[in-house]
Amino acid sequence: GNHADLRAGGMNCFQGAMPTMINVVFAGNDAGMEGGGLYIETGSVVTLVNSVVAGNAAGLGGGGIHATTGTATPLASVLWDNHPGDLAGVPSPIGAGGNLSVDPGFLDLSAADPLVWDLHLDVTSALVQAGDPAHPDPGGNPWDIGFWGGAGASDIDLDGDGAPSWWQPGPYQPGSYPALGLDCDDLDPRVGPGDGC
Repeated sequence: GNHADLRAGGMNCFQGAMPTMINVVFAGNDAGMEGGGLYIETGSVVTLVNSVVAGNAAGLGGGGIHATTGTATPLASVLWDNHPGDLAGVPSPIGAGGNLSVDPGFLDLSAADPLVWDLHLDVTSALVQAGDPAHPDPGGNPWDIGFWGGAGASDIDLDGDGAPSWWQPGPYQPGSYPALGLDCDDLDPRVGPGDGC
């Protein structure tokens, strides 16, 4: 839900930057000119792994990713519904390296404020267990693509209350997750397993 008047609504990779981003979501960002999700400057080399760039917008081009002469290498990642177009300045990676062009199937994007969107995956999402099978998630399955996937999914504790966040696809299960010690509202330290969940 970030905005830039000119370029780089979500992230600006300055000249020579070499970030590798794993299980990252760029969603609902916009830029007045280019690079609603990411803007990649000359000489930068950006690698996205098991990540999602979806629902971003730019006024001129590269709603998802815009590169000048830098490069972007998505691996097992998703580009979806960015306007105008997912990419500018880099070739499309769709169909190679496990990259997909599908609706991520997030649980809830209905709020006007992207900060309260629920970016957990629906159980029917094509991103569930679509990541690299060589790296299992905490449940022993292939990674889910997106923020709540990856080997460290069960270590996320955004509100610092000691209860890890619920990370599995689908809605929070009140009958199961408190017993597992998972937090239904990991933005509020006053809410946790057995206390509001």
